[in-house]
Amino acid sequence: MRLVIVRHGKAQQDSEDGTDFARALRGRGERQAAYVGEQLRREEPAVAKIVSSRAARAWRTAQIIGERVGIAVEADDALLVDEPVGVVIERIASWASGVHGALVLVGHNPQLSVLAGLLGGGGVGSAVGLGTGEAAVIEINPDEPIGGTLLDRIRLVED
Repeated sequence: MRLVIVRHGKAQQDSEDGTDFARALRGRGERQAAYVGEQLRREEPAVAKIVSSRAARAWRTAQIIGERVGIAVEADDALLVDEPVGVVIERIASWASGVHGALVLVGHNPQLSVLAGLLGGGGVGSAVGLGTGEAAVIEINPDEPIGGTLLDRIRLVED
């Protein structure tokens, strides 16, 4: 199964209400998300499901990707900031159940860099340093996700 792990796009440093949860994407973050969505629209297998953190910057990133690939976004608190990686690994099989295509997860570091390292074949203690707005494309067995293969990384490069 194809799993795409996406770190939210570049975000504002502050939010209107002063919380980390409400930080919005910057213009660059919007462009990063659009780029990832356009690249995924061209990929095979097609995106079949998108699951995201509810934090504003991740949710907006996921929505932009969803608009590009024509898929609605689902929220799951396992992808919120500072949630343990183990919970995400446990949920991958249920998120992937009945999905015929790629599963996209959108959230935050350090969780996603550690997740990409574990699932991309690096094993325990490894990490794939995901920059803001970057995606890691990994082939996994959803019933035994640890030990998959990191296939590609997608990131908008701007001058």
